Amino acid sequence: MILWVKPTKIAAHLNGSISKSQKKKELLELTAPFHIEIKLLEDSLQHGHLPKIEKQDGTTFVIIRAYSADPSHNYSEVTKLTNKIAFVVSSDRLITIHKTL
Repeated sequence: MILWVKPTKIAAHLNGSISKSQKKKELLELTAPFHIEIKLLEDSLQHGHLPKIEKQDGTTFVIIRAYSADPSHNYSEVTKLTNKIAFVVSSDRLITIHKTL
């Protein structure tokens, strides 16, 4: 089974236009059906989060960054040089969290 979840309010989380309590409520709503720790989702949404791997209660969480900059640009910021993708892996599911164009 493939399930596509596209949270429409995620931009508000990233630009800080909603309150902390509202943000926490919405993140809990997103994570509850998938049994994802809210802190992992927050890490995956953090703008410049560096690569990491973490194991929690039978779930492996991985953030990777892939080089994606145009070679003709002379960027020095990790967010401009790479794209970030997060993986939540358990015995029965694989969830990816990434920015879409």
